[in-house]
Amino acid sequence: MDKQMISSAGMLFLYLAGEVSEDGAIGIHWTDSYQRPLDFYERVRELRAEISDKVDLEIFCVLGLSEKVDGIEAFVEGQIKERVLEICGEPGREGKGIRTDRLEADFNRLIQEYIFQERNMLFPRSCRMDMEGFEMYCLWGGTDQEDDRHLWIEETMAVWRNVEKPFLFGKQIMVQTFELSDLEGRKIIGALHDSEEEGWYLLIEGGMKLYLHKEIPYLRERIGVSDAGLFTVSEIDRITSNPVYAYGKAFQARELCEEWHKVFFFAAALTEPVWDEDAFVPVYERFLAFLEENISDIWEAETIIEKKMFWSVLTGHIDEIRGYLKGEEEVAVSKDFLLLLNSRYAYLPYLHELIKPAGDRAVKKTADCENHAFSPEKMRQIIELSGTGDSFQKGVQWEAAAEYFISHTKGLKVSGRRIHVGLQEIDLSVVNTSLDSNLWEMGAYFLTECKNWTDKVGIPVIRALSYSSNMKGNKTTLLFAANGVTRDGKREILRAAVNRQFILCFTKQELLEVKNGEECYELLVGKWRELKERVEREIMV
Repeated sequence: MDKQMISSAGMLFLYLAGEVSEDGAIGIHWTDSYQRPLDFYERVRELRAEISDKVDLEIFCVLGLSEKVDGIEAFVEGQIKERVLEICGEPGREGKGIRTDRLEADFNRLIQEYIFQERNMLFPRSCRMDMEGFEMYCLWGGTDQEDDRHLWIEETMAVWRNVEKPFLFGKQIMVQTFELSDLEGRKIIGALHDSEEEGWYLLIEGGMKLYLHKEIPYLRERIGVSDAGLFTVSEIDRITSNPVYAYGKAFQARELCEEWHKVFFFAAALTEPVWDEDAFVPVYERFLAFLEENISDIWEAETIIEKKMFWSVLTGHIDEIRGYLKGEEEVAVSKDFLLLLNSRYAYLPYLHELIKPAGDRAVKKTADCENHAFSPEKMRQIIELSGTGDSFQKGVQWEAAAEYFISHTKGLKVSGRRIHVGLQEIDLSVVNTSLDSNLWEMGAYFLTECKNWTDKVGIPVIRALSYSSNMKGNKTTLLFAANGVTRDGKREILRAAVNRQFILCFTKQELLEVKNGEECYELLVGKWRELKERVEREIMV
């Protein structure tokens, strides 16, 4: 009999540790599957290694709709019983008839490692907490049945809930840090009064409202015709991608499903084939079914346009995004799209699974490209050519060296060349095609500038790159400066990074020292971490 599949979509997995001070106050440490959606298991292990000796209580939690939490609880506790039977020499038994996805399997693996430690086994304890419309399952370990750590459970959870304010949006658990992370990199346009809500809100770049008087201040609600007296470009974009008009399905959590749609369009734009109707319709309808099952209930409505027309509009949106990722300017997409992806990439693993059957050709093509191994000799040859010819030829060859490095960094793909951003021209655009946590910290899209100068690059270039990044909405820029950056230029890079514009510099000598594709990746990630550490030190000072 087929096992039941429970999708982790819409659920929140949480590791929470409480530290009780001498005066009885509780401090907390935590990480969750929104903060680290692609490497939750690794991050929990890192955090436990840092704090487990000093904390008094470790709790593994899952938040979601009751029926989903039931399934996870049955699976986890069934796996613990299986392990105990194995230890006692009992034969293995059939599981609870539940299939898990990657995140659920990682959550169970963390619990197994926590309960069944190398030198001793903890006594598993658990409880359920009933929230407003959803439930929370908590598991922790004691030394025996009389262990009194449970006395701190409610207080520890209360501290976390006061900080994160979890709530159910549609069928999806939301927490404050994840919801507000969409604001990173956006400017405040002004403060406006909402007569209907009888309160004030901040108008945020992208047309979003941040309410100053609500317990839940931000849900990606946008300014619209009722506020401005006319339709905005973004509002027209939202209307044309709303399935209610063709499918008669109005998602109750509208803003939430809109952001899922944007990430879906991004994932679809990464595939190579042009989306014709035969390829697109089955994928999109699987996506709608996924949203209805895991993210939001629907209201039935009357359809007013033909599905064929709607599909054409949606595939047009995907083509526009594909063009945008190549460097083309597209006012309807705007930089709001890239800013959104800086946090909502958490949705990508689910969408890749939905799109994968139609994208097999693109996946194979990517895999074939990755089989072309990095050659240090080839890199040296390209760099040597960048020192010959006239200035134009030297520039072209140095761009080729940058492109060779990028194309052998797993998860990155050169998507465009000679990109115009405002009054500036940028050499290369790069898109993040990965499910790699380190790369996604840097964003979805990278502008890349190449300077094959005999002198070091200075402040004017750094400021121009910061301007271009701000115009485009990308978080990270790659600067291939053959002979490095001046001391003043490095200070300007640090100032830009404090303002969330990250410029990573690569020199000719560094490229010559790379031996394989893994070192391409390590050099890039190392540059990113080094700059972030400098920013943290600067902020502390």
